[in-house]
Amino acid sequence: MKAEEKWYLSNVDPTDTNYQKYRVFNDDELQEIGSFREKKLSTIPTKLRDYFNKYNLTTTTALRQKIFTSEQLDEEYPQGNKVSLKCHKDYS
Repeated sequence: MKAEEKWYLSNVDPTDTNYQKYRVFNDDELQEIGSFREKKLSTIPTKLRDYFNKYNLTTTTALRQKIFTSEQLDEEYPQGNKVSLKCHKDYS
């Protein structure tokens, strides 16, 4: 069959087990659906990957919690001649 004559499914989740359970698609068809116009993920920059890996965490939730934990540099500087970073939010 010519490619322009084929119908293409645009909203099928090939990991949904109901397609196999009710024999809507066989394994080969689900594989084809899953790989059709598959979008490749971009690679993460090496420096960023190494930064994340230094925490040795296994989930994105744990990584987010660690990254957004307050660090010593986030604490307010003593008043006097030094500027309080908490008062001046123009850093990031």
